[in-house]
Amino acid sequence: MRKTSRRASASGAPLGVFVLLLALVVALSGCVRIDRNIHVNDDGSGTYALTIGFKRDLATVYGPALVNQMTEYGESVKAKGGTYGRTDDDTYTYWTFTRPFRTPDDLNQALANLPSVTLGSSTLSSQDQLKLTENSGPFVNDFRLAGTISLIPDGQVNSTTQDLFKDAHNTLVITMPGMLTSHSGGTQSGNTITYTVGYAQTAEVNVASRAVNWKTVTPAGLVAGGLLGALAVISLFLALRRPKRDPRNPAPQSPQMMAPNDYPTTPSLTDSNQGWR
Repeated sequence: MRKTSRRASASGAPLGVFVLLLALVVALSGCVRIDRNIHVNDDGSGTYALTIGFKRDLATVYGPALVNQMTEYGESVKAKGGTYGRTDDDTYTYWTFTRPFRTPDDLNQALANLPSVTLGSSTLSSQDQLKLTENSGPFVNDFRLAGTISLIPDGQVNSTTQDLFKDAHNTLVITMPGMLTSHSGGTQSGNTITYTVGYAQTAEVNVASRAVNWKTVTPAGLVAGGLLGALAVISLFLALRRPKRDPRNPAPQSPQMMAPNDYPTTPSLTDSNQGWR
């Protein structure tokens, strides 16, 4: 199968480099949650949602600065046809950014274009490398989303930092089109694979699926259906063109061959003479 133009740049650099700088204050026991949901359709389009959650005490201390940075990123998502909003619960404040994508390249660019949040000097950096590729054939499309997700600190990992970020997580939920052909790691539910890493953890992501290429199958089906329809119309036309018989005039019957015994016999002279006697 040939590969479509929906591919990575010629430089070969990963398009889905996730560099999210979250400055967390140790005294506040700051914590972050990152959740992403990718839904891919049969034609390579889909939706991508990113949710970032902060401990409410951290969000309160850095309220104006945090709101400004989240709003700035949200407006860039909105400009591309997406939406964003904020929700709160008893422990966390969440910002969710949802955008559509038309091609795998659109998704890869969205994965690379993520908010950079600066709240202090102590940072928790996640450098994810994710890329969606598509190989398009005459009847089916093959999709693959591969890379890594992580939640790696910029400093030394010890018991103090592990306790500080014990509730931090980085979750990726992928829903692929058609039939899953392979996947490694994660947990599966139907066509959806979920990967989750905690503090100082990394996970390999590799999910592949195959879906019907409706862009070619549909026109081919329409052509085949049109041909069958045309044949049906022609057959009906020919049937209507046949001359109809008047039911009052019976159809002429073809002459039938008579068996030898069915032919009439001619009386012989002998039989006649016997009759005169």
